Amino acid sequence: MKKKVLVIAAHPDDEVVGCGGTLLKLKKTNHEINFVFISDGVLGKLNKNSSQNEIKRRVLKRQNQAKRVGKILNCRKIYFLNYPNLQLHKCDKLEIIKKLIDILNLIRPDIIFIHSNKDLNPDHRIANECSITALRPVLKKNPKEIFSYEIPSSTDWALYQYGIFRPTLFFDIKKEIKLKKKLLDVYKSEMWNNPHPLSKNYLIRYASTCGSTSALEFCERFEVIKIVK
Repeated sequence: MKKKVLVIAAHPDDEVVGCGGTLLKLKKTNHEINFVFISDGVLGKLNKNSSQNEIKRRVLKRQNQAKRVGKILNCRKIYFLNYPNLQLHKCDKLEIIKKLIDILNLIRPDIIFIHSNKDLNPDHRIANECSITALRPVLKKNPKEIFSYEIPSSTDWALYQYGIFRPTLFFDIKKEIKLKKKLLDVYKSEMWNNPHPLSKNYLIRYASTCGSTSALEFCERFEVIKIVK
């Protein structure tokens, strides 16, 4: 049965790193996919002397990358909230929550993918907090499935200081792994060199390692936050 899917991500590229293969799998069954990106993913990486034109150029480039990914996934809607990268702790969380609620009430998704709260990256943890708050069961249509995804270099680099990521849902992405590589190539400018956890080679090896624990060649893992049957 066709369902509506919403991925809430702190930055453009998190959606591919965390659940790109799974989204490709859901696309095959004609699920409707939507994205919302809370931060621009750019401003925190620029120096203080960067011009406004340079900032706009980088933000637009990141948005265009997300749109290219969305096109491959037949994404229906993409929302950019454009909060500053690595500055969400300084932003009005209530404002972010209200914007997420508006989007949730507009899309009325059945399945939600959000960041793990176990991450080292503060934007990821705040994205999780705002998402969970926005997902209180007072929406026009409450989603029946909520899952959190991991981000190598953020979930694992936290060294368990924010808890342990305990995956209980595993998506077999053997048939999607080649196309996930292409999705990662869209964000080539955001990828690091091997053996960094955000290098393309590492991410593919990681999917293989995660798969081997469940007798799969490649998989993506999620914590189940909520399922209503």
